[in-house]
Amino acid sequence: ITPAPTASVVLDVDAVYYSGLPACPSSDANNGGLSVTVNDRPTATLTGGSVICVGGNDDMTLTLTGVGPWTVSYTLNGIPQADFVVANSPYTWNVTPATAGSYTYCITSVEDVNCTSAAIPAATGCTTVQAIAYPTLCNYAIDDLELCQGQCATMTITVCETGLWSVN
Repeated sequence: ITPAPTASVVLDVDAVYYSGLPACPSSDANNGGLSVTVNDRPTATLTGGSVICVGGNDDMTLTLTGVGPWTVSYTLNGIPQADFVVANSPYTWNVTPATAGSYTYCITSVEDVNCTSAAIPAATGCTTVQAIAYPTLCNYAIDDLELCQGQCATMTITVCETGLWSVN
């Protein structure tokens, strides 16, 4: 049977026959019905993902359908990770990358109290956090270490990484 989602279906056996003669069918009254409840499969949507500094936090939002609690399966850069349990939806998932790099989180499946999800599409189940290393100074110097009030000095700063930098 393939009943409509989120429905209750009663399966009723009208009659049972012997395969040989005589058939001797049972009556509908002798055959009970079975009530089957069909539940929707849970779904997951993962949003967020941003560019942060190494050691910084990024709050992603995991929105789930179905009946919680949910067991969430996911990958990090394509590598399966340990499942985790979520009690409420939406769920704030805080990640803190320790090293510079690109981190792609993808929800692969969700299990609620009734069912396991179909495959979660990458378009709704994946997001990326980009962790950027802090810039380092290779060299810095000032042209005059002794100044009188009102005088100016020039400071030269060299940043080790390439890019466009602001100095405060």
